[in-house]
Amino acid sequence: MSEKVAWYSRGKTGIDSEKQRRQDSEKPRRFWLPPGKGNNCVFLDDESFNVYEYNWFANNSWMNWATKSPDADAEAVFREKGLNPYFCAYRTIVNCTEWEDKQGKKHNYELQFLPAKNDTAQLIERRREHHEGLVGKMFTITRNEGDRTTSAGDDYVFKKDVDINEMLPYVMYKGNKFIDLVNQANEDDEKRAYLTSKFAVEIVDGVILPKLVPFNYPDLLAPPSPREAKIMLAGASSRASGKGSGSGDDDIPF
Repeated sequence: MSEKVAWYSRGKTGIDSEKQRRQDSEKPRRFWLPPGKGNNCVFLDDESFNVYEYNWFANNSWMNWATKSPDADAEAVFREKGLNPYFCAYRTIVNCTEWEDKQGKKHNYELQFLPAKNDTAQLIERRREHHEGLVGKMFTITRNEGDRTTSAGDDYVFKKDVDINEMLPYVMYKGNKFIDLVNQANEDDEKRAYLTSKFAVEIVDGVILPKLVPFNYPDLLAPPSPREAKIMLAGASSRASGKGSGSGDDDIPF
């Protein structure tokens, strides 16, 4: 008998559960370049966090991703939709070029995921080897014109070394200064739980250190359970089929 997914909840338990679900599902913004553009970005980690992931079309958007799971039942849910996983190497960057979202809000010095597929991942790795590391190094990332370009950039040109400690007062996450999030987390247990679920913070004697760190990849990119996979794909369109190469995020202006 197939597993039934509950369509309702009751009382405070359900309300608290939804609050937790929203916090757990909130992911960092993924770095995206429009064709013919370039941004200056600073790396916060040397080693990439590599996964295989799915990307599909739902709710009129390709902004839907999930990590491939070792659970055969969860994998079956994605395969039934005709989806195939693709390789993606994640790093954390500070996007130092101002940009404007669809709502007209301006962003700068924002902490973002840098999701690099095969060719881009290899390019970044070559840059890491050449410069003997990436942390604190600013690169001008550019995307070529045309249909066969990648949203994570086609070229990475070293610009300069940056003192990431000096960057700290300016860096933002989800509209908040990162240093403010750290200070609040050191005063409030709920905010501490939120911050530690998003970032690989360093804690000494119970205090979160005020320093820039990469995202908490194991938590943020954890694969879904079979039940979660069913919920995620409930609104998936038939357009998802055939998009298994993972190219769906190359033309999403976010």
